[in-house]
Amino acid sequence: MGSDLLAWYRLYMKARIVLALVLWPALPLSAQVGQQNNVHFAHFATGSGYSTTFTLINTGPTPASGVLQLNDASGTTRTEIQVTIPARGTNTVETGGGATLRTGWATFVGQGGNVAGVATFYLRERGVPVAAAAVTGSHPVQSATIPARVSFADEEYMSYAVANPGTSANAVSITIYSSEGVPMRAVLVHLEPREQRAQFLHQILPPEDADFFNGSIRVVSQTGAPFVAVGLTQIMGLITVLPVVVD
Repeated sequence: MGSDLLAWYRLYMKARIVLALVLWPALPLSAQVGQQNNVHFAHFATGSGYSTTFTLINTGPTPASGVLQLNDASGTTRTEIQVTIPARGTNTVETGGGATLRTGWATFVGQGGNVAGVATFYLRERGVPVAAAAVTGSHPVQSATIPARVSFADEEYMSYAVANPGTSANAVSITIYSSEGVPMRAVLVHLEPREQRAQFLHQILPPEDADFFNGSIRVVSQTGAPFVAVGLTQIMGLITVLPVVVD
């Protein structure tokens, strides 16, 4: 996600400090034991008060090893971290933070075991956590639906990010559906290899619906190539991750 999207997180800093950490109820399974494990995290943030903790879980009976790649929005790998995970064990990697804000998405490329994981990004002020949200590791899909709600009056905002983990260009359609299932608008997002795009939903809503909306967005690959996606919502300062429902 770009800096404009991350600036949204700072809007909730008003009268009180809220710490919200929401994890997905179930972590997705990886490939079969012994095969290549590629687990994608559609968003991370580090620097300028943000840090991200990647927790990798190996549920298999054999060890797993690989590389955690931290990619910027253009798809360039900025950092590679060697990771080993014992059988039935876990390994945790925390980004270094720093003064400069960096955002993007990440991939664990591994062999052996059966790996899943979660990326939890934190916002700290003077060393004190004031917000957190967790993005569950996932595998690429060809279509998915994300629930969506926007209410300016209630300070409720929704954003989404999509990334192309492949080596060829892709294009995804994002169709906005009302709560009655009526398509309201569709946009086409072009993704170069390994590119990530992020946006607020109200930026693409019809103007008459931008300040209040209740429904969903459906993301569909137009080339047949898979993508990864995540949805985020903020309600009165509470940040959480929205479920990505595979069609």
